[in-house]
Amino acid sequence: MSGPHRPGRTVVLLAITLWVLGTLAMIVGYILIRGQDQLTNQGVHLGLTIGLSYFLYRGAVWARWITVALTALLAVALAILSGVFVTLPGWASALGGAIGHTAVLMMLTVGNGVSQYFGGGSGVPPQVEA
Repeated sequence: MSGPHRPGRTVVLLAITLWVLGTLAMIVGYILIRGQDQLTNQGVHLGLTIGLSYFLYRGAVWARWITVALTALLAVALAILSGVFVTLPGWASALGGAIGHTAVLMMLTVGNGVSQYFGGGSGVPPQVEA
């Protein structure tokens, strides 16, 4: 990766790292607070996150916008839920998740060089070495 794609790649990698670590933290928090009753759903959530992260890294424009839509919905839902929880762990977990997802959303929409990384609007993503 060279030239104009390098800053965008750095921002995308940072967003992916934050998104995957945030998802893992939310899953661990859920398990600690609510138990393992939804472990299968949590595994699907993690699998979706990792799958979309792979395609984000590869420069798939569709993955960028699906990720933006999902993180926006989740950020709003978690912000609303943070007002519902009365226990500190639940409140902190929901609010932290909302803030983290908002950060990922901002990185993928207005991050430095991200548009160039995803083809600069031309629909032609960069060629990423495997």
